[in-house]
Amino acid sequence: FFFNDTATTEIYTLSLHDALPISVLQLAGPMSTKLLKKLGSARIDSMTTGRCLQGPLARVRVLLVRRDVGNVPSWLLLVSRDFGEYAWECVLSAGHEFGIRPFGTAAERAFTSAEATNVSVV
Repeated sequence: FFFNDTATTEIYTLSLHDALPISVLQLAGPMSTKLLKKLGSARIDSMTTGRCLQGPLARVRVLLVRRDVGNVPSWLLLVSRDFGEYAWECVLSAGHEFGIRPFGTAAERAFTSAEATNVSVV
């Protein structure tokens, strides 16, 4: 998913990988921390890349991993596959005000390989 901020050329991404016994969602961009705060009470403000914590997100236990892409804040959300679709829907619903939308794997590869400094949505 992209969060398109019309005031900047930055993009925000979210993806779901479903080939594991867990669901992994990637949430990235300057608004990603605000979105996570909207969904849960975990204290993530001071987390640096490479750090993780376990806690509730939309009433589901998740493992949050801070994994920045270049200068763009990025998070991996690991949740039991049984709750993957629910977590996905909660993120979509909460992200609506931020302009969240789906994207494909080609866009994800471009985002992660572009150092995320001058990437824009076309």
